[in-house]
Amino acid sequence: MNVRVVLLLLAAISLSPVAVARAEAGLHVETHVDACVPLNREKFEYLLNIELGTEPSGAGADNVVSLTLSCPGNLILITVEDAVTQKVVTRLVDLSAVDPSARARLMALTASELVLASWMEVRMEQKPVIPPAGPPPKAAVVERVNKVVEPQVKSAAPLRLGASANVSTFLSALAPIFGLALHLTQPMSSSWAWNVSLQGGRGDLRGALGDGARTVAVATTTAALAWSLRYTRSVGPIDLWAGVAGLFGVAYLAGSAPVSSTLVPTPAYAPWAGPALQLAAAVPVSEHLRVLLQLEAGVLVLGANALVRAPMADDELVVLKLRGGWLAANLGFDVAL
Repeated sequence: MNVRVVLLLLAAISLSPVAVARAEAGLHVETHVDACVPLNREKFEYLLNIELGTEPSGAGADNVVSLTLSCPGNLILITVEDAVTQKVVTRLVDLSAVDPSARARLMALTASELVLASWMEVRMEQKPVIPPAGPPPKAAVVERVNKVVEPQVKSAAPLRLGASANVSTFLSALAPIFGLALHLTQPMSSSWAWNVSLQGGRGDLRGALGDGARTVAVATTTAALAWSLRYTRSVGPIDLWAGVAGLFGVAYLAGSAPVSSTLVPTPAYAPWAGPALQLAAAVPVSEHLRVLLQLEAGVLVLGANALVRAPMADDELVVLKLRGGWLAANLGFDVAL
């Protein structure tokens, strides 16, 4: 094969991803700046494209926004006609107190904020009662706009810190374990978030010795670290979420001493772990504070045993097993940081 042909093929292969990326990034904002607006139009359009990640006019770009700067009275009116969300938004600003050298940059920032605020609607999945007139935007354009606002959603989503009181029980030992938990939640998008929690509790469980005729009190202290991934939907002001979690903890089991004249408890630390499903609701109390209720159901894949033994003997008897499933409920709050 001719060497020149090979080089051309290699160049085409190497440049094709760039061409695809440029085609995918082809969003264009059409600007109209009235002569009365006291700023450098070329600089304004250049900075606006940088802020929005849009392209100058070109054959491969889709016109998604028409942005107009006009002069009603002594103010500047920004008008955004958004073809993606099919709405018009406006804002009045006063440039008279702004240094002339900074006007293009500040107006680009202000206009881009207005456009991005309009584009955020594509992530809300709202269905208007009366659909807007005109043809809907192309799916490819909506997807590109969605990618543009994704970093804005992530940066706007606050880290949340919370605490809760909880009660849990193991199905193999039906007695309440009361405790406290600390939660840290980081939204990844408008729908997804991860959560880490540190929780601990204490309860008095009942075990059985031998044929079960004699019960044994087992003081149980638990500590666990949990990580969960949540999918959240808003219903009015209430946030509802479902999540999958993994918990790994340690249980300290200590029977009452002595169990009998011939048996004494064997206090022990034992690991326990398992997956869980979570359902929860969070109700806002103020701008940053919300109250939450979470229900949890899980299965132990690593259980723990409470043991007793006879003095001077090597054999131990199991009087309580933590195994199978567990249930838990949390009531607490969290705050946006």
